Amino acid sequence: MIVAFSTSSPQASVALFKPSGELLIAKEQLAAHHASGALLAMLDECLRETNRTLEEATGFTADLGPGSFVGARVAVVMAKTLALTTNTKAAGMPAWRLIGTPQERIAIPNKRNEFFLFQNGIFTLEENPQNATGYGPGFEPHHYPHAAQMPLDELNWMQPEMLVPFYAVEPNISLPKTPYREAKA
Repeated sequence: MIVAFSTSSPQASVALFKPSGELLIAKEQLAAHHASGALLAMLDECLRETNRTLEEATGFTADLGPGSFVGARVAVVMAKTLALTTNTKAAGMPAWRLIGTPQERIAIPNKRNEFFLFQNGIFTLEENPQNATGYGPGFEPHHYPHAAQMPLDELNWMQPEMLVPFYAVEPNISLPKTPYREAKA
């Protein structure tokens, strides 16, 4: 069984797949500020409803982002942690691939009032994307990344510690106004 997680958008999702790629079960929930708790609860529900256990997992996958800075990290940490504790492998996929195909024009909002746009392997930033599928201001209905859309045949499996989020741009953080004092030994 392969377990997939997505938390880079306001919607968190979990999916369980047979090794053949057939979807066993999937769940999603709007969980913008409590993705980790929602992910664990949905994973527990999926396992119970399919009479499966984590020990049956042969790999864990994560939505790498871009999207929510913290949200992308939640899915990656969950996949890494479970892969390490069950001695299995991990893999990740960019969020845009969990919304549509590489040929589609996919839009994902960022905190700078712009959208990350992906199409045919090309990444751009736009303020008001037209003719795109995605989520955020101006999109109705919203098309969020979903763990059930994980393209298992496109994954590059790795050791769990190698799995990292994809942020697309540098984080927008500020430095402290007063420098830290040096620690004395």
